[in-house]
Amino acid sequence: MAVLANLMGFRSGTKYLGDGIMVLFGAPVTQSDHALRAVQCALALDVFAERFRREVADPDGQPVAFGLTRIGVHTGEATVGNFGSQAKLEYTAIGDVVNVASRLEGLNAYFGTHVAVSGATLGQAASADLRFRPMGQVVVKGKHEALAVFNPVARGGEADAVLDEYARAYALLAAGEPGAERRFAALHERYPHDVLVEFYWRRVREGERTVQVKLATK
Repeated sequence: MAVLANLMGFRSGTKYLGDGIMVLFGAPVTQSDHALRAVQCALALDVFAERFRREVADPDGQPVAFGLTRIGVHTGEATVGNFGSQAKLEYTAIGDVVNVASRLEGLNAYFGTHVAVSGATLGQAASADLRFRPMGQVVVKGKHEALAVFNPVARGGEADAVLDEYARAYALLAAGEPGAERRFAALHERYPHDVLVEFYWRRVREGERTVQVKLATK
């Protein structure tokens, strides 16, 4: 089952969470492509939310000061069903997979991204229409093992050259090669507005020589 955390509504099992929504794919109806559906949904929601932020204005004609949507996607086993009492039943999912999806949603604020998916999701969401940029080996709060995290990108939505160059620089950093700092400095000169290039350019300048990121907050 794939879980999207903290986003706006979509088809499948849905639970409202105040200012966000949890969406389930693969439950209650089995879907062999649940992980791919979840990633495609996340990207579609991101496109909608960003267009909303650009185009919608308040009654005075000023741009709205809200609409930034962050999305986390994780895949795994969960307990799904109606929980509660006769007075109030709620269809939901519980388990570690849900907690991790929530952590991934919050992780975007740290990296500057909008969508973060786990390696577990990536392993089941292969598609000729998608590419996945490695964001890091992330140790989220409450965990001890690093989680491989990726930023999905629709092909054609971003220059392949940027993705390829970033992937090579990231691989150098992951391997501990000394040329990583120069690579990211050169990348930052060419693509100063790319949030992941910016993130690692700052890290290597501060002396970090690893792609492992440990978070102390959610």
